[in-house]
Amino acid sequence: MALWATLDQVLVHLGMPTDTPDHRVGNALDVANAWTQGKRPDLDPASEIPSLPNVQHGVVIMAGLIFRERSTPQGVAGYEDEGGGYTDTSAYYRCLDLIGYRRPMVG
Repeated sequence: MALWATLDQVLVHLGMPTDTPDHRVGNALDVANAWTQGKRPDLDPASEIPSLPNVQHGVVIMAGLIFRERSTPQGVAGYEDEGGGYTDTSAYYRCLDLIGYRRPMVG
């Protein structure tokens, strides 16, 4: 199965050394690739990677988000000091935008 992004791309994005990869980054990349394939089953990474660098970038960002979420005690970054507990989901929605996901619309 072709993948949208490589482990080295995610490690560079996270600022981690590429010579001794963390297995958790590989797991996060697997999830991000599967997430993208689920959202965009119409795309084939084996033939479309060169023409869709935005999708590849979205997968790299999503893998970074998943890795950070799994590697921190608090999970997704939030802003509880602002009152009420606000969770920043803008990076997630940016990934959806990068992969070209069209939200279902009613009506």
